[in-house]
Amino acid sequence: NGQWHDEGLRALLQAAGGDPRIMVRDEVIDRAHVRALQRCCDAYVSLHRAEGFGLGLAECMEMGKPVIATGWSGNMEFMSDRNACLVDFALIPVAEGEYPGAVG
Repeated sequence: NGQWHDEGLRALLQAAGGDPRIMVRDEVIDRAHVRALQRCCDAYVSLHRAEGFGLGLAECMEMGKPVIATGWSGNMEFMSDRNACLVDFALIPVAEGEYPGAVG
């Protein structure tokens, strides 16, 4: 969804551009490809504003992969500082127009 955050996407691409180990993908990929990426990754990172359940996190944890995630939302049902690297957060209001289709 980089089209919703042009400046942020440009900054991310610029920051990652000099490191051949980093690949930025801004597209929807099918389920089989997601699973293949999970199997070959070194760690799964989910720095999110809200995560329903955290399926990708749970799947990678089941594979024995280290996970790094925001210490907030649905993923906290199965994550703790004993089984994951949790990132601190601050709750802030969602600004009008920040999420497509959302009001309030």
